Amino acid sequence: MRNLFTNHYYRVQEDDFTIFFFGDVHAGVESFAEDKFRKFVKDASEIPNAYFIGMGDYLDFASFSGNKLLNSGELHETEEEWINSRIKKDCDEFIKMIEPISSRIIGLIGGNHQFTMSNGRTTDQYICDKLNTKYLGWLSVIDIGFGMSHTGLQNHCRIFACHKARGGRLLGSSINGVIDMANVIGNADIYAAGDDHKRHVNTRPVLEIKQSSRSNTGFSIKEKRQYFVRSGSFQRSYVKDTSGFAQSKLIYPVDLGAVRIDIKAARYYDDGSDMMMLHIEGRI
Repeated sequence: MRNLFTNHYYRVQEDDFTIFFFGDVHAGVESFAEDKFRKFVKDASEIPNAYFIGMGDYLDFASFSGNKLLNSGELHETEEEWINSRIKKDCDEFIKMIEPISSRIIGLIGGNHQFTMSNGRTTDQYICDKLNTKYLGWLSVIDIGFGMSHTGLQNHCRIFACHKARGGRLLGSSINGVIDMANVIGNADIYAAGDDHKRHVNTRPVLEIKQSSRSNTGFSIKEKRQYFVRSGSFQRSYVKDTSGFAQSKLIYPVDLGAVRIDIKAARYYDDGSDMMMLHIEGRI
């Protein structure tokens, strides 16, 4: 289903953990940086308490318009069978590549380079089915619950993620497109998007109104920080005799890799109340 919106709850047992946002892998094309991607998977799999959210475009299948042509009903059954068989083979090869992290994938966002197979399922859904992980659709609100083992309290990190947010050739346009997501859902902790192959993480403070029985006004104003992520790519740019996203848009070379976010909670007391505060640190 195109433009599918999902909600997903995921429980993490650790008191502190890491999330890697990765996407726009485009496995299978000549400009796919397979060595970089395999190293990312290997290195990230060795990090304690690391989890993963995929941001779409894992392989370089048909675009939305390409799907219309391939699913127009004009192909013979044998041609459809061959296409579906080859595409499943490519998906299975990608699944093998990410096997070291497969048990810690929170979910996969669907991209715009996917193929709708003859059974009506997309290639992104096929990958999720094989991995036994959540298909997050085109955009998703993800609530990650994690415990403080010494208190028994559960904390939450809430993420609003989608494959494609408004972008542009300049870095500022790219991150502003992710910041615009806060106009839709205003109180997430992390906003993440892929698609434009840029890789960065930015933050801003915002103020929240909190109910407080100890305040003479009945409320208090607290500061929190929100984080805005573009998840990068593993498709090389400006490779001789190849096509690719960066040269098609005439943008600067792609910064290959993923984005790492480290998350933990700290306990504190405010007006006599036992409170938890998220501590988030982003890096590329």
